[in-house]
Amino acid sequence: MKNSVAYMKEKLTELVEKFPQLRVRYAFDEMELSHMVEVLPASEFEDNEAYGKYEIALTLDFIKKYPDEELFFVTEGDLVELTDPVFVKKGKAFDGVRVADI
Repeated sequence: MKNSVAYMKEKLTELVEKFPQLRVRYAFDEMELSHMVEVLPASEFEDNEAYGKYEIALTLDFIKKYPDEELFFVTEGDLVELTDPVFVKKGKAFDGVRVADI
């Protein structure tokens, strides 16, 4: 079986290809066995029903494959912030530029 980090990078690449208006950043905490995905823009994260369904399906598949690990998604404005991403993927239609991106 593919390790969980490789699995997530593959699935996040697919996500951005399916939803090119997104940018994702991904981090993995080896000590906690937790995976964090930041999805931008927040409007897509919160309001795009198709994205929401994709996230749920990805989460359920992840849980089946890696039951001892955690996966969670965040967006800008959430209390938890992603630091030290190991993977960043920007869709072709993503146009959000923030000072933190520079």
